[in-house]
Amino acid sequence: MYIFGGYQYGASVRYPNYYMQCQRYDPAANTWTPRAEMPYGNYYNCGAYVNGNIYSFAGYSFTYGWSGTCLRYNIASNTWSILTSSMSSPRYYHSCAAMNDLIYIVAGYNPNSGPVATHEVYNPATNTFSTLASTPAYQYYHGVAAVPALNKLYSMGGYTPQGYTGINYEYSPDTNTWTTRAAISNGSSQQNMIYISPITLN
Repeated sequence: MYIFGGYQYGASVRYPNYYMQCQRYDPAANTWTPRAEMPYGNYYNCGAYVNGNIYSFAGYSFTYGWSGTCLRYNIASNTWSILTSSMSSPRYYHSCAAMNDLIYIVAGYNPNSGPVATHEVYNPATNTFSTLASTPAYQYYHGVAAVPALNKLYSMGGYTPQGYTGINYEYSPDTNTWTTRAAISNGSSQQNMIYISPITLN
C-alpha cells in the first residue's frame, strides 16, 4: 500500500517536505518504507493505481495553489513526474477510482465556483482527460469505488444539495449515465455518511 501527500495537522506549511511524503506499507512485514518525495507538497488530492503507476489528482499544492495538476509515480523506478495534461478545473474534496485501465474522477469542490457535479475520466495510455456525464447532483466529502465485474462505478455519501446524506449513485461507462441506487444504511435513524472510503474485493 502507498500513501502520498495529505494534510498533516500541526505541520507548518513553511516546511513543504512534510506534505511531499510518499510511504509504502508492507502488511506481511508490518513495516513502512519511505519512497521518493512528491515534486511538491500536495493535499486534498485523490489517487489511483493503473499498470505499475500511481496517479495523484488535483488538490492544493505549494507550487500551483488550488489546481487540476496531476502527478504520476512509477513504482519500478521510484520516480515522480508532473503530467502535461491536467483536469478541466481545480478540484478538492473529490474522489476517484480505477477501472479497466481508466481512472474516473468524480465531483468535489471547485475553489473558484463551489461544489461541482463534474465527472472526468483520465486515460493513462494517452495522457488525456475527457468529460463524462455529471453526477445527478453535486457531491463532496464522498467516496468512489469501482466494480469491474459489473463495469460499474459507485459514488457514495458525502455532502449534497440535501446536506450530508447516504446517497448512492451508480455510473455505467457503457451508457455514460448515472442511476440512483439504494442509499447507504448504517442501522440508525441518521443516514449521513461523509469521508467514506468504499472498497471492492474482486
